Amino acid sequence: MASVGYLATPPVQAKTVPTSKRSRPVIRATFRMPTTQGRLAARPAGRVIHDQRKMLLLCYERVLHLRPGIGGTATLTLEVDESGSVRNASARGFDPDVDSCLSWVARKWRFAAPARGNATITQIIDLASP
Repeated sequence: MASVGYLATPPVQAKTVPTSKRSRPVIRATFRMPTTQGRLAARPAGRVIHDQRKMLLLCYERVLHLRPGIGGTATLTLEVDESGSVRNASARGFDPDVDSCLSWVARKWRFAAPARGNATITQIIDLASP
């Protein structure tokens, strides 16, 4: 009776590599200085938007995978109430899917409370893929 010994090297396991590995597209985005109406300073409002830019870019990136090469300018308009919460957000001028996503993301933001009453912030975003 022959004895079975151990293999000198362990068996090699095949690694599975996904065939459709999605790479992140290169995105060029320009966030212009926001304009404000009401008693809310543009620079602090711009900082809030700047801190959230990755979420905004994900909206564009999601559509870019479906329609490569799409690009344009979106105008994001935010109505901020006296507590600093975004009461209404709307985006226009780019693509309905991107605009809808931008509005949805922006509704969750919080700004410094305006000095008196409500304020409106307008942010223009230029989006392109090389």
